[in-house]
Amino acid sequence: MDLSRHDARDTLGDEHTQCQHLFTKIYTLMRGRQQELTEHLLCCSKVRDPVVELRYYRSPVRRSRSIKSPQFIESETGADFALTLQIDLPDILQAERSVLGQAKVLDSPSAQFNEDQLNKLLDVGGPESATYMLWRADYPPTIVSAENIESHIRTQGASRLGPLVFTLGKPLAEFFCDGFLGLWFGKDYDPKKECEEPPPESIGILYHFLHRGTPPPNVVHFGLSSRRELRVRPGVYIDDIVDIP
Repeated sequence: MDLSRHDARDTLGDEHTQCQHLFTKIYTLMRGRQQELTEHLLCCSKVRDPVVELRYYRSPVRRSRSIKSPQFIESETGADFALTLQIDLPDILQAERSVLGQAKVLDSPSAQFNEDQLNKLLDVGGPESATYMLWRADYPPTIVSAENIESHIRTQGASRLGPLVFTLGKPLAEFFCDGFLGLWFGKDYDPKKECEEPPPESIGILYHFLHRGTPPPNVVHFGLSSRRELRVRPGVYIDDIVDIP
């Protein structure tokens, strides 16, 4: 609802700040319902003794290349945020996957489109990982693949994004549950290829996060494992928001 206000840019800030506001709100609401989420998980999951972890890494945006810690700098990655997934269920499934995204609010009949930003996002994330998260007053946050954005722009012959683009994607919650957790979308990592330098097919900034513990800002990390691996009680664990200076 906060994002749907016509004065959201004035009350919340630019798109990056609005994106962080959205993730913070969702994360805070889920954290307040850990017990309820745990009950649903243990009631419905077919995984024995499941453990779900959720973490949100947040920090002020950095726009300077002189910053030494990893950052999402739009001119270098085209991204505002990332989703990462780690599944560690021996004898069932082991997977590591990530999505790189650009947030954009259509706070007028249409939004200016940046072709260089799209090309950079596709170059860094690849078609299997690059996404846009779009919203406006009468549309909830919606995930549209960067490939669909590219096709839409090319087909329409336009330099702006209009409401029609929402029909090419899925609401954030549906995308997260079906597309991302369902392993239909996102770039894979192979833990067997872990080394000091990211493999050529990986997203470097997220490779360091997954394997070196150095997170960039605006990363929502979701983990699924079993009690056997973590030695904790089955359930949903949502940590405090990790604020990176």
